[in-house]
Amino acid sequence: MCFRDFRDAKRFSLLGYYAITCLALIYASDAGATTQFDTCPEMCRCIISQRSVTEEKIFKNVVCRGVIRDIRLLHMPQKTEWLDLSKTSLQSIPSYFFIDHGVVELTELDLSYNNLSYIDHNTFIGLNELKYLNLNYNKILYFEPNSLLYNEMLTHIFMKGTDVPLPEEGSLVVSHTLKLLDVSDCRISSLPTLVFSELPYLLVLNISRNPIRRVDVKILENLTWLRELDVSKTDLKCDQNLASLADWGKAYSVRLTGYPCKNGHNEEAVFRSNRRKHTTEGPEWPTPISEVENANDFEESSFVRTNLTVETDDPADEASIRNQTMQLQKATQR
Repeated sequence: MCFRDFRDAKRFSLLGYYAITCLALIYASDAGATTQFDTCPEMCRCIISQRSVTEEKIFKNVVCRGVIRDIRLLHMPQKTEWLDLSKTSLQSIPSYFFIDHGVVELTELDLSYNNLSYIDHNTFIGLNELKYLNLNYNKILYFEPNSLLYNEMLTHIFMKGTDVPLPEEGSLVVSHTLKLLDVSDCRISSLPTLVFSELPYLLVLNISRNPIRRVDVKILENLTWLRELDVSKTDLKCDQNLASLADWGKAYSVRLTGYPCKNGHNEEAVFRSNRRKHTTEGPEWPTPISEVENANDFEESSFVRTNLTVETDDPADEASIRNQTMQLQKATQR
């Protein structure tokens, strides 16, 4: 290339410099985005989801192990749908964490076996696709009842072994989509009247392994869609005080798992004589992705997908995983 004078050469040199600078900035930006959102984080195991050879590889399933000192430094792929942060010594989750990090497509979130003590109104904000939330074996000191109100796809909450304090007034959880609630092994000795009052479409309630001596049927009046109540390994005794619970179960066709009074040759009472709902009002529940044989059989790390194999801590879970939520599926078909 020929230049007529020095100014032309200088102008061309400056244009080349600016072009190279812009390309470098674009490359750095892309590289930063890839590093932050499209690569598997340290201490994590990611499984690639790719429907075809030509389709972009996406990390949709992320399992993290090890101590996470500050979750804000954990940059997860934005397309993550299944996230396992169990046993990572988490102590807190900042408000708006998931939405601030662009991780808003989660359908399943496992936070079990951590040190979470506080769940506030904004902890899970933005997770509009969330269906399964596992909080098992955290030591929850405060749980904001409305913290899951806007997670409108949520169907399962597991709070086993959390010792979650029950509110004296109002509902423990407010959700118009929840199907299963597990508060087993939480050292619950009594149930306030309104503790489940804002769960109108609940199908399965697990209060097993708690030192509960009495269940007032007034507590269950708002659970008009309930199909199963698990009271196994509680302090309920087969006496006259329990007769009202049996009558309620029979009247509304609710399965009482672990019912202490023997019914014939069975150790639990199963009532199917009447249906309390004769209309088609209410939501049409999709078939559960994760199957649960009953509320007491679901354990942590038991999610299974067609494109994902998740390692479990207990080898016995391998057999139970294949037989999960069949009871819940049958209940929705009755």
